[in-house]
Amino acid sequence: MNKFPPVTVAIPLFFSRRFLEIVIQNIETIHYPNLHFIVSDRHGGDDTLTLLRTHFQDDPRISFVEHLDQCNWVCHYNDLVQQAKGKYFAWMPHDDSYAPDYIMRLVEFLEAHPDVILAFGEMHRITLDGTDISNHGWLEHWKSLTEDNSWSTQQAVKLHLKWTLAYGFRGLFRLQPIQEKRLYIRDTYQTIGADGLWMFGIALTGRIGYAPHCHCWKRIYNDSTHAPWREKKRQHRFRWSWLWISLLYLMNSTITLREKFLAGLTLVGWNLLQLARRPATKFAKILRRNLNAYTLHL
Repeated sequence: MNKFPPVTVAIPLFFSRRFLEIVIQNIETIHYPNLHFIVSDRHGGDDTLTLLRTHFQDDPRISFVEHLDQCNWVCHYNDLVQQAKGKYFAWMPHDDSYAPDYIMRLVEFLEAHPDVILAFGEMHRITLDGTDISNHGWLEHWKSLTEDNSWSTQQAVKLHLKWTLAYGFRGLFRLQPIQEKRLYIRDTYQTIGADGLWMFGIALTGRIGYAPHCHCWKRIYNDSTHAPWREKKRQHRFRWSWLWISLLYLMNSTITLREKFLAGLTLVGWNLLQLARRPATKFAKILRRNLNAYTLHL
């Protein structure tokens, strides 16, 4: 076994000038001896790529890619996976920060657990000024489902319904099975939640593992890609898109037909329940208001 198997880290840029120092710091401080970076810009909206080329002109670990095709982030991320080589792969968003030993710890975890297809650490949510706004309840839920190192379709579905799987998107995964199965991110309605849905496809392919003492920091701000998703996730078009793509990942998985049927039944039932929640809540409010008015009249 190679002590330091090759790892590809892809950094997709998108009007990244204000995060230039963060990108530079990540590249310079991550400690792993067999690392290849792909820095890619598909929009050319600013001079970030040019500045990074100049700064790292003597660094043989870095490849720079520029295509001005204006593709969305899903297409961009998928193309980077297809370009990657090596045993392991990770995306590194331009506005996130990573501990120097982040890659090393995840590689060690994957090497020690050959049944794990993707490993991730603890993601801290911070504001642009560095204030920690993390909610670590999801991590406790994750540990409670995987503490015995088991893995099942039922666990994958539970995590998917709670959106807990999405936290693993910044993890490190085995590249070969992803490329061979062409298990790429699928476009959703306005690309909302595509990362979490892809993680569901991963969870149906193999076990996902949590590596302790492994840290990254995700910045939360008003004009980030994820910022408008919370409200849009309530829209009917997104819910049907979410269900359809979940079922596609399910149908294309290698789990048994019985597992596919039971998981599909759970996903459809849960989606219908969510669709019925809003009118039911609205009806309950109207009923309560009318009852209160009737009580006052008496």
